Amino acid sequence: MAQVKLYNIFNHWYHGGVIWVFSDTHFEDSDCKLMDKNWITPEEQLKILNSKIGKKDTLIHLGDVGNEEWIKQIKGYKVLICGNHDRGASIYEARWFVYADKKKQFGPFETYEEAKDFKLEFDQEHPTVKTYVASNKLFDEVYEGPLFINEKICLSHEPINLGFGINIHGHNHSGPRKVIKNGCASINMAANVVNYQPERLDKLVEGIKVNDLHRITIDWATEHSLKKSGK
Repeated sequence: MAQVKLYNIFNHWYHGGVIWVFSDTHFEDSDCKLMDKNWITPEEQLKILNSKIGKKDTLIHLGDVGNEEWIKQIKGYKVLICGNHDRGASIYEARWFVYADKKKQFGPFETYEEAKDFKLEFDQEHPTVKTYVASNKLFDEVYEGPLFINEKICLSHEPINLGFGINIHGHNHSGPRKVIKNGCASINMAANVVNYQPERLDKLVEGIKVNDLHRITIDWATEHSLKKSGK
């Protein structure tokens, strides 16, 4: 299956694997059973996710994480679009640490490069001490609002009525799963709606034909020009 063409800035999400989409894990949230009496445990969700997502894959999580400690156990590169229950980007961002003899911890550092630079300086001053760099294994990228990943696909937590393109979202725990109407599509990836199964991005959008913003703009400009000229 062909990869979904993304804006260049997001092409690294492929880095040898595929892109998965999922939403609303609500790990350990107290109101899960109120949203769905059959809500499964964090352990069950984690087992399903890791049975699908490989180490070279990317997971796009569309918000409402719950207890972020569970995220550390999910494989692959991880991207978060924050939801209404999430507590701010900084809570979920991956941070890097330098460990010395498995006892001392230095950091956090915002990037691997910063941690590596610190490690090099530390190694020069303490040549007999064994050091290594490791992350807290949270999200590698965090976005606080909706994100267009190409000219047609918008990722968000709450559903957005774009009037064009494909909006992949979560939030609605009672559905519907998918709506395609008037040249646009809405795809709901809330965990209980999709039976706790993440789905590949390429399969999610396969065969869906929708308007894009460029086409709408051209059509509007053409129609406006004709009206103005009296034709």
